[in-house]
Amino acid sequence: MSETVRNLESHGSLSYEILLEGLRTGSAFVQAEIIDNDLYHGIRTKPVRLSVSANVQFYPSTDVYLLPYSRLAFRLYQIKRQESTDITDLPSTRILYEVKLINNDAGYLNDQTLVFTATDHADEQSRVELIDRNMKAIDNDTYEPTSLMIRIVNIGYLSAITNSTRPWIFQIGAYYLITVEMFDVNGRKIYPTDNLDLSASIPNEEHKTCLKLTSLYQNGTQYILRPNCQGRFELEFRLNGIKNKDIIEMPFTASTKQWFEVYLPLAVQPKRVLLPEKTVVKEVKTPYCPIKVFGGSGDYIFTSRDTSVGK
Repeated sequence: MSETVRNLESHGSLSYEILLEGLRTGSAFVQAEIIDNDLYHGIRTKPVRLSVSANVQFYPSTDVYLLPYSRLAFRLYQIKRQESTDITDLPSTRILYEVKLINNDAGYLNDQTLVFTATDHADEQSRVELIDRNMKAIDNDTYEPTSLMIRIVNIGYLSAITNSTRPWIFQIGAYYLITVEMFDVNGRKIYPTDNLDLSASIPNEEHKTCLKLTSLYQNGTQYILRPNCQGRFELEFRLNGIKNKDIIEMPFTASTKQWFEVYLPLAVQPKRVLLPEKTVVKEVKTPYCPIKVFGGSGDYIFTSRDTSVGK
């Protein structure tokens, strides 16, 4: 708010700027009138037509890259005051909104389930539109629906990431989340659909007793890893294909391996130190205590929270 407007409103006057909030979808006219009719009675005011639409978005909300045979279930979310609500299955949603596939080059869309099924080959693309029927009826000439592009690509390579503080440096007994990501040959991230068949394995038999690997989803995109031994270990990730009506389509495969280090939890001894206060007598040495560190990777940084007490 400008200082001019703030000053006018602080004295109870109406300024030349107002804030409007849409209460429901539709169209309304807003018109300003000058209160002092004696002086400005001959000035005409012109109404302004405003259109209010609900903030409904796709999920996923951006352009997506899919593998052939992929099945992607779109969802519709209504954003209101920074909160999102899934309205896909509400009866009113199908009345107010329409999801339309502009062309069938990249696949086809089931109008009832909003599931998009990709074609069996790459290098195709289609556009999906989300149409607000109310807004289109109000102003069909200028209304532009929300849209996104679907592009079918081939797999280029796999990559795995983890939520550890230091990438691929783990501690014994801790739990870590591992996510498998896919990219095409140009480095564009491929959307992980539910009918993917990804897998993670421990290729070394000796390592299987030291690692506990648990899959979180049926498509194999995320895992929980709990290391139980110290050392250097290896994981292998593989794209086996796409599940298409209980058949694993394998027009493409990809795999990658990832090494990581596991260390003992960091520990310091002694845990508590009680030292006498520094004396002013020169003959008495400054009291100190050696601190030993165990575990970790061996790369340590020591800091003091209060240098006036010790350093």
